[in-house]
Amino acid sequence: PVIDLGKVALTLASRAGAVEILHGVDLAIRPGQSVSIVGPSGCGKSSLAAGLVKFAPMSGAVVLGGVDYSELEGANVRQLVGLCEQNAHIFDNSIAENIRFARHGANDEQIIDVLTRVKLWDWVESLPHGIHTTVGEGGAQLSGGQRQRVALARIVLADPPIAIFDEPTEHLDPATAAALTDDLLEVMSGRSVIYITHNPYGLDRVDRVLELA
Repeated sequence: PVIDLGKVALTLASRAGAVEILHGVDLAIRPGQSVSIVGPSGCGKSSLAAGLVKFAPMSGAVVLGGVDYSELEGANVRQLVGLCEQNAHIFDNSIAENIRFARHGANDEQIIDVLTRVKLWDWVESLPHGIHTTVGEGGAQLSGGQRQRVALARIVLADPPIAIFDEPTEHLDPATAAALTDDLLEVMSGRSVIYITHNPYGLDRVDRVLELA
């Protein structure tokens, strides 16, 4: 489906009242198109991501697959638009269950398949308990790059037609961030991707770049 944003604005509620934090976003994202949204911290990138999955209110003409957002329940939007957050929550559970969270009922073979696709399987296979290895509270047993690849595996397993990645390389060293960006764009090739970042690496591989200022 196409996401069409026409003169979108977002507001944030505060004790002083509603404060506009972003306005004038005008963008259509076609099936299979990759768009990177860049800009300095605080310019509204993450707020836009939240609005696109109906975690935050937006005004303007927001249309998904020809249907206005106002007519869609948040749960229905999130079946079509997946969000990989900057600090995706990792449960104190096994690697398999952390990924299966994205699609309840997925079997172990499907878990191994997505781990392979996000280039995490070689490491997981080497663990004494494999996919049944527990990762600790907040993923304490995982590195930053491994946590982000688990979050990416969730998106791959959920298989939404549109996926939003909100600063997935934040807090990673340059080499790890570059490798994750390459693998993310490769595994999501052919799908609609909104890649939010302040890192210039990989921008030459997306179809369009939208700069928020």
